[in-house]
Amino acid sequence: MRWKKFKRSMKDFNIGDYVKSVYVNKYALTGYLSAGACVGLCCAIHTTPGDISELLFFGLAKGMTGIYAMLSLEQTMFGVTTMMTYQRSKRQLSENGSLPKEFSKLTNYYCDEVGMNLAIKESGL
Repeated sequence: MRWKKFKRSMKDFNIGDYVKSVYVNKYALTGYLSAGACVGLCCAIHTTPGDISELLFFGLAKGMTGIYAMLSLEQTMFGVTTMMTYQRSKRQLSENGSLPKEFSKLTNYYCDEVGMNLAIKESGL
């Protein structure tokens, strides 16, 4: 069986798989948590009247969490890469009972490795 090049399309999007993938990918998870913290800090700045030092602190904290969230989510493609590799690995494990030997060569990145390990863990191998 030839290993076909994996195309990252959204036709197989499953919200349950996506939530699992984001949960196990520590960079995507901290990116989403940082984005939530950034939104919370934005709300705190606008609802809390205070002196200039509080505004500078909240502004600096908001900027740093916003930058971290943007960079980590961009690098992990919002967790979609992990989900796609997870779905592909899960499909291969259900069809063949194991992953092809070439698969380890295709998982060069952290997100791919996390998705593959999640599928292996769920299958009980």
